[in-house]
Amino acid sequence: MAEKILDEDLPVEINGEIVVFEKGMTQSEVIDRYQSLTGGFISAAKSGVERLVGSLGAIPETFLGDVFSSQELLDEAGEEYKATREAVSEALPAPVTYKDVTEAYKREGLTGAIPDAYRFSVESIGQNLPYVGPSMAASKVASTELVWA
Repeated sequence: MAEKILDEDLPVEINGEIVVFEKGMTQSEVIDRYQSLTGGFISAAKSGVERLVGSLGAIPETFLGDVFSSQELLDEAGEEYKATREAVSEALPAPVTYKDVTEAYKREGLTGAIPDAYRFSVESIGQNLPYVGPSMAASKVASTELVWA
């Protein structure tokens, strides 16, 4: 199947700047350029923090809504999750996915997939760091002699 090609210039606002995707660019070229302008470790870490904060913030409403069969509390938790999804999407609007990596591999071979695989790895680490970091720090502190002396 042939790739879609832009038939006219496409201006898009990214991080407060107008970026123009030129007429004639293929769909994969547009995706690659967009992801190169919107992703990375810092954006991924911000999205991970947003996801963690939103999940923790919705715990009381979810728990109490379930225990007391309160649809109102469950609806509040749902709104919290919706706001979290929007904040995560704003922090990392176009993350590289495993599917992007495999498609790049099929389309361009191993050397063509390396940039996508690298970004996928960096973004995955960034997204998970807010979850893993605190437990790693706690285990390091717990294993020092200062805590148990």
